[in-house]
Amino acid sequence: MNLAQDERVNWQAVLQALRDHGYGDAHVARRIGATDQRVRKWREIHAQPRHDDGERLLAMWAEVTRQPRDTAPRICIADDFEE
Repeated sequence: MNLAQDERVNWQAVLQALRDHGYGDAHVARRIGATDQRVRKWREIHAQPRHDDGERLLAMWAEVTRQPRDTAPRICIADDFEE
């Protein structure tokens, strides 16, 4: 995925899209080989997944939404620091 230097994947939006398609945190966790707690942290406290978890999560998002990986939701890094 080619992200601009000031952008990153918006993991919360990725997880929300999966929820919108009927995949809750527990199902996502099982599917990508992560713990439920880890997936919840990505969603609730905006933690960043490890590279391998992120790759599997993006692969699942692309399969479920039928969208190319490079169209995954993104967020400007500067947005993370706004109040």
